[in-house]
Amino acid sequence: MRSPLKSKPLRNPGQSLDQYLLDVVFDEGLIYIFIGTFVCLIAITNWFYYFIQTALNPWAMTLIAVAVVAYCLYKIKKALKKITKLKQGRDGERAFSQY
Repeated sequence: MRSPLKSKPLRNPGQSLDQYLLDVVFDEGLIYIFIGTFVCLIAITNWFYYFIQTALNPWAMTLIAVAVVAYCLYKIKKALKKITKLKQGRDGERAFSQY
C-alpha cells in the first residue's frame, strides 16, 4: 500500500537537539557510570577476598578504583553541563516555534 503523503513531513522543533542530547547522554555520560561501577565492583571483590584470607591485596585495586571513579565523575559532570545547555537550547527552539 502506498502512502497518501506526497512529501516528507517537516521536522519537529528541536528535533536535532533532541537527537544530539541522546547522543551526549549515551556517549559521554552513561559509559563513565558503567566504567566507574565496574571498577568499584572489582575493588569490592578484592576486599572480599582479602577478608576471607586469600592471597589478593586490595589496596592497589582500591587506589586504581578511586582514580578511575574520580576521572569518571569529572567526565560525568562535564557531560551534565553539556546536557543542561542542550536542554535549554531545545526548549528555546520549541518555545520560539510555538510563539
